[in-house]
Amino acid sequence: MYRSRAKASLSRFRGSWLRSSGLHGSKPQGFTLIELLVVMLIMSISLSIILPLTMNQIESARYRAERSKVSVFITKVQSLGFFRSQAITLKASGRKLSAGWYGHNAELVLDYISFEEEKVQFNAGFIPESVELMAFINEQPWRLVINNEKTEWFNAD
Repeated sequence: MYRSRAKASLSRFRGSWLRSSGLHGSKPQGFTLIELLVVMLIMSISLSIILPLTMNQIESARYRAERSKVSVFITKVQSLGFFRSQAITLKASGRKLSAGWYGHNAELVLDYISFEEEKVQFNAGFIPESVELMAFINEQPWRLVINNEKTEWFNAD
């Protein structure tokens, strides 16, 4: 008798759980085609807005990194001339910067920056007050100003 009550109680519990969970009944499970299409439309609109912004950020980061590389190269050349007490010639030409001193040469090949043809002389123990080089990054003009101890980039527009 105890067993039959337990079975009846268990079967009532199973039936109520199946009905409340929606696993047993006429209501179908899953998403409709319209719901899936609306979600896909929202995702494609957000991607079309975000993707160009992200690509522009990546491109501008590459330009900043290359400008920084040029600044470090010029600072190294200035320091080298000062500490070796030698005159060093910095030559900017196209996508290449080169520095030469007493039979030695150092080059920096660039991907995004191109310079107008120009030479700058750093004499031993004397750094020129201010030197300007014209450069083009993504076909936009930029000025590279070399002061006593630092190099700065300015957009020429």
